[in-house]
Amino acid sequence: MKAQTAAENGEVFSAVEASWPTFLQVAQGVLGLPTWTGSWDASDFPEPPRHWYWNGRDERMLNREPYRFAYWAPAGAVPGEPYFVLSQTVSFPTWTADTPGGTAVSLEVFPPAEFTARAR
Repeated sequence: MKAQTAAENGEVFSAVEASWPTFLQVAQGVLGLPTWTGSWDASDFPEPPRHWYWNGRDERMLNREPYRFAYWAPAGAVPGEPYFVLSQTVSFPTWTADTPGGTAVSLEVFPPAEFTARAR
């Protein structure tokens, strides 16, 4: 979703709040309950197992990204299970009063940490 004018930025945030539960519910229907879910500013936001899986604390606090987040870690019983990451971002202009912003949702799949460790 993208605002056409800066005056619509509030509507972007309303859409984020309204749509995130649906995106999360759909993902849970396929992947089960997430390992963790929450917002960018949660005190217990998990650090990524590899720095490229998702933003660490410093970057997250600077950019408020991902705005909403859920991840599914490998269960451990089966080697080679991937990490699944569902995130909703809010672009920087959305936080301003002078530039139209937007939001996007993505589902990413990352190789398990043990595979990336062996590949290096």
